[in-house]
Amino acid sequence: MTISPASLESLPEQEFSALATALTPRLTPYIPHSPEPPQAAFLLLDCLEAFYGGAAGGGKSDALLMGALQYVDHADYDALIVRRTYAELSKPGAIMARSQEWLRPTDADWNETRKIWRFPSGATLSFGFCKREADVYQYQGAEFDFIGFDELTQFTERQYTYLFSRLRRRSGSPVPSRMRSASNPGGIGHGWVKKRFPIDGKPRARRVFIPAKLADNPHLDRDAYVQSLMELPEVTRQQLLEGDWGAFEGMAYPHFEPDLHLVEPFALPDSFLRFEAMDHGVTNPTAWLLLASDYDGNLIAADEYYKPGLPDAHAKEILARRKEWWEAKDDKGWTVHHAAFGDPASLRESLPVKNQWGEPLTLQDEYERLGIRVQPGNNRRRAGFVRIAELLKPDPARLFPLWHPRAGLPGAPQLFIVGRACPNLVEQLQNAPLASEEADPERGEAVDRRWETDYGHAHAALRYGVLSRPGVSKSPEPEPDEDPRVTLMRKFEKRASEGRDEFSEDYD
Repeated sequence: MTISPASLESLPEQEFSALATALTPRLTPYIPHSPEPPQAAFLLLDCLEAFYGGAAGGGKSDALLMGALQYVDHADYDALIVRRTYAELSKPGAIMARSQEWLRPTDADWNETRKIWRFPSGATLSFGFCKREADVYQYQGAEFDFIGFDELTQFTERQYTYLFSRLRRRSGSPVPSRMRSASNPGGIGHGWVKKRFPIDGKPRARRVFIPAKLADNPHLDRDAYVQSLMELPEVTRQQLLEGDWGAFEGMAYPHFEPDLHLVEPFALPDSFLRFEAMDHGVTNPTAWLLLASDYDGNLIAADEYYKPGLPDAHAKEILARRKEWWEAKDDKGWTVHHAAFGDPASLRESLPVKNQWGEPLTLQDEYERLGIRVQPGNNRRRAGFVRIAELLKPDPARLFPLWHPRAGLPGAPQLFIVGRACPNLVEQLQNAPLASEEADPERGEAVDRRWETDYGHAHAALRYGVLSRPGVSKSPEPEPDEDPRVTLMRKFEKRASEGRDEFSEDYD
């Protein structure tokens, strides 16, 4: 049904009044100004989980604070708003300072020590922070009707989901249980937030996303704010102005572009040097990549294994993939075995199993026992980030290889990914944030350590691989008594009959 101004004017007064009531969010005297349309839409939602996000200056903090104050006239109502650190929570202009501006003139009472507002009804609004992963447990035993995350993308997904256990609703209460969040793009949680909420326009069950833009906030001096944003790099400026979730402030690899770096599956020539890179996990996924180098020094991420579990399950799968196509054949048909590189720290980890001399086996020993030899790779975070960034950066003088859709054109990078075969690696390169903690000695010069530990396992494997890779592949010499053109045609025929069709079927 389409609603037009004319149809609204023709509505009977009683129906018009009912419609106006349905489209007006519940407000209390503690909310000092009317919400703007996107904020009103956010406040009208009755679902459990909703997210208000996008451009800087879009009124997100006001929307979140309004949501927390909607039911403070009810006895036994309790709300909580959290930031990642106390410094962010307490800085001027942040949401706790905003609550002071709104509530100091009212009959609400502020407890500075506990950071809690108490209202005459008995309701409370608390402010807190969760800097470390374990800080969520300070709320163990507490119960809230409303929990709000200010700048959600600064939190890990585990912190967010744990606090669902603190939401409760009393039987018969008219107050709904609500988990509400607001954030700009960027931060260590950028990837999981983008995946959890329908930011891409695709529906997510029981989750709602309300986009926010600078134009939605009339209380901000927009011209002055836009002028200040003009000093930022273009990608960051667009993200903050338009709420572009495809790019974000602190993005580790702004040069990554699917049109440039992603290729369709193709048969790797047996003469391409191949090697593997691995980041081991048990509860977290183990990431395993097949990498190849062509004759021009281009690096190709050709396949990906990405699953949690124990070494025996991983080894069975990797050995099966090697047998199927990961390992090449030489001119005589013999298998060409290649190197695999892993995190040296995890490979040295002792297992609760001992060898015949009573010494504990390491993870490296265990993989070797299972038939896979994994060598310690290079684990320097900064060097790995720099190398990946260099490989992704387009070079105006470099031509795209023959196996790329842009073959022969200039402006090629040196790292390519078979997108359909490596979805986790692609997602992680798009969402990897730079280290931003003030105490991190590699701040701004490496990918965030916490993000990589929690989410970036394929990225970590790639990092070990690019720093441990073998050299450039050597183009095979033609048979001495044969016309080189005949040799080339035979190789194309061999690829078409033995490799290309079989490989393509795997990903159809």
